[in-house]
Amino acid sequence: MGTPDDDGRAPPVAQADPAGRIRHLLRVGQTRRARELAADLVAQNPEDPDALVGLAQVLVQIGEWQPALEAAVQACRLAPEDELAHHL
Repeated sequence: MGTPDDDGRAPPVAQADPAGRIRHLLRVGQTRRARELAADLVAQNPEDPDALVGLAQVLVQIGEWQPALEAAVQACRLAPEDELAHHL
């Protein structure tokens, strides 16, 4: 348990938590899928700090620094107590 299936599906715990799924996809090298999921989550709820942090994490991973900074700053504005958003 805890390893992805051949199709890159995350373990059940990560599947239930979209931010956890994004982190899982990044860990297993599926950056494109992580970016798609993060972008979809932000599109569905642009005021969700967790979705914005997930998007920022993906963008940092792929070297898109300015959009990552913008997503992190927005997450900090929405959830100033969120330590992860402040440490991207």
